[in-house]
Amino acid sequence: MSDSKWLLSLKAGDEVAVASGYTGTHYRLEQVVKVTRTQIVLSNDRRFRRDNGWKLGQHGYDRSQIVEPTQKVMLAIRRAEALHYLQNFNWSTLKLAQLEVIVEMIKKNE
Repeated sequence: MSDSKWLLSLKAGDEVAVASGYTGTHYRLEQVVKVTRTQIVLSNDRRFRRDNGWKLGQHGYDRSQIVEPTQKVMLAIRRAEALHYLQNFNWSTLKLAQLEVIVEMIKKNE
C-alpha cells in the first residue's frame, strides 16, 4: 500500500510510528486518537497532515512525520530500545563469569 493510501486508511485506535529527528531515524509508536478530513490527531493533541503525514506547525530541526510501522521500523525501534537498556544497565551488578560471557559474545561479532 502506498504511503498516501495508508495515511488515508488510518482511523482512531490504529498504531502508527512517528519518525523524528534531523534524519528521521528515531521512531516511537503512537496511537491515533482521531481522524478528521485533513488531519490525523495523536495523543497530547499532536496533529499531522493526512495527505503526507508531516506534523503541523513544525519548524527548524523539530521535524516529525507519521510513517507506517513496517517490519523495518519495528526492528529499528527494538534495536534502539535494546541499546538504551544496555547503556543504562548497571554492569557492576554482574558476576565475573557473566561479564566474561558477554565479552566473548561481543568479541565474536567484531
